[in-house]
Amino acid sequence: MKHWTNYWQTSGALNSFAEGSSAVGYSGDVKEFWFKLFSQLPEDSRIVDLGTGNGALALLAQLYSDKKSFDWTVVGIDAAKIDPFGIKTLNEEKQKSFKKIEFVGSTFIESMEFPDDSISAFISQFGFEYSETEKSLNKVHKSLRPKGKLCLVMHTDDSEIVIESKTGMKINETILSSALFSLARQLFTEEQEFLNNDNPSRGEWFKSEIFLTFNKGLRLIVESFLKRFNSKLEKVWVEDVVSAFADIMKKSGDYSPETAIEWINNLEENLSFHNLRLKDQVKASFTKDEKELFIKNAVKLNFKVDYSEDFLVEHQNAGWALVLTKN
Repeated sequence: MKHWTNYWQTSGALNSFAEGSSAVGYSGDVKEFWFKLFSQLPEDSRIVDLGTGNGALALLAQLYSDKKSFDWTVVGIDAAKIDPFGIKTLNEEKQKSFKKIEFVGSTFIESMEFPDDSISAFISQFGFEYSETEKSLNKVHKSLRPKGKLCLVMHTDDSEIVIESKTGMKINETILSSALFSLARQLFTEEQEFLNNDNPSRGEWFKSEIFLTFNKGLRLIVESFLKRFNSKLEKVWVEDVVSAFADIMKKSGDYSPETAIEWINNLEENLSFHNLRLKDQVKASFTKDEKELFIKNAVKLNFKVDYSEDFLVEHQNAGWALVLTKN
């Protein structure tokens, strides 16, 4: 869970694996999908966002409630130690709505405690499937009001997101298992010893045989990554890491070797955490058989299936959208 806590507390993003404008909330097809579902809920709804992260979906619900002048109570829970109110990138409208949401961290979906028949809707986008789904489904059913809804968007093994994540895992694991980071640390350790010996200049270090040898080794490792991973998708993943590594090497000459080692350690740790999140995502994704079994279990609990379709974002399969109603 440390790799998720680290992400939520340091990324500044509302949702997982967010880039660009998506880091400050959902829009476009995603917003349209959820607003359509929200329109089916009562004006006095109590809504719980499962696996809320930093609150992207909870915020969307609260914004809808405020727009309609409804009296919704929105709660977001997550297994990680979250601190959504540390996000400083929201505009004034979003900040106003955001402050109305109750966030509860360190809370697993399968062990959450809400009174029986107390919740109008449980919602989740890429959160529910990370839990023990059978136990979570039972918890949800118990806490939902009659005619209450469970609205889910979940990862599937055939979605574009998961397919891309599998590529990212392959590349991250190759880089993490290589000598790149250990060799870089050795380089800066050697530099530290070199500079401590009779106080030579940085210029002499960059001309030294030790530096040239290590630098050549690092360059060969990086070139091997770029040569091996040369498809369009692979390049996106590998160039992201290579560019961050190159940036450290470029600016290291203006800082102490100790500082450069710290940067290398942070890059390696962040890459490792990212890879663990990708692994969690791939592991959590539903196969076709698992989808059928999940629906079967839901029907046994007396849920009615309102909607079960591929979740399309910009005409691409982004996962599975499922809406259940408690009979």
